[in-house]
Formats: sequence, structure tokens, C-alpha cells
Amino acid sequence: MANNCDTGRSGCPVASALDLVGDRWTLLVIRDLMLFGRHEFRQILQSEEGIASNILSDRLKKLIAAELVAATSHPTNKTKKLNYLTPKGKSLIPIVIEMILWGDDHGLHSQAPKESIRFIREHREAFVQKIMQDLDAWEKIHLP
Repeated sequence: MANNCDTGRSGCPVASALDLVGDRWTLLVIRDLMLFGRHEFRQILQSEEGIASNILSDRLKKLIAAELVAATSHPTNKTKKLNYLTPKGKSLIPIVIEMILWGDDHGLHSQAPKESIRFIREHREAFVQKIMQDLDAWEKIHLP
């Protein structure tokens, strides 16, 4: 299988995955697209983690090159883009969900409401399906 981002340092699948999504910001950008409905550059830039605009721009370019994210023209302002997860990007949903639960299991600082974590834990598949439905609904409205 060809890899559009053939810059890995190793043949190990874990190392290769980390080469693509393992820096400080990439999974947070994916999280914003996936869970928080942030599709505009400005919206992602305003996330509480405080990503710098040049880093966000770089991460979006890398995610687009890796075919995890795609962009389309904003319907009301053609100079802006709306970013969205591709099917390849959506395949990261279960991984992000497991990271949420792992962080909670190990007492990592979390502002996620405990009832939300409990729901995810008890209804994991339903939660993944809800995310997929929400993303599909957004795409029906915003994509040509």
C-alpha cells in the first residue's frame, strides 16, 4: 500500500503512526474537527490549548497531505476554508475515544464531565456512531 507521507523513520507501525499524528498538536486538531465541530481555521485557533497560527497552518497542511483532513471553500466567504475529516481521518475516532478513556483511567487532568466519560465507557459503539452521524450531517450541509 502506497503512503503519501513516506517520511517515517522506521518500518514499525507504531513509529509510523506517531510520525504522522504523534506531535503535540495534530490529534488536538483532529479532536476539534471530530468532537467539537470546529471546522474553520479561526475556530480551531481559539481552542483552549492555544495553538499558534503558524503551527495550526502547518498541521492542517500535513493532515491534508496525509489525506486525514480535506478542505472546501466556505459557503459564505470563498477566501476561507472549511476543514473536515476524510474517511481515513474518521478511522481515528475509536483511537481518540480510547485515549479519552485511558486518560480518565489513569487520573490525568480532565475537565470532561464524569457523566460524559461514564456514557462513553458504557456506550462506546453508540458514541462512535453518534460522532459519525454528526460528521455526516455536517458534510451533507457543507460539502458540494
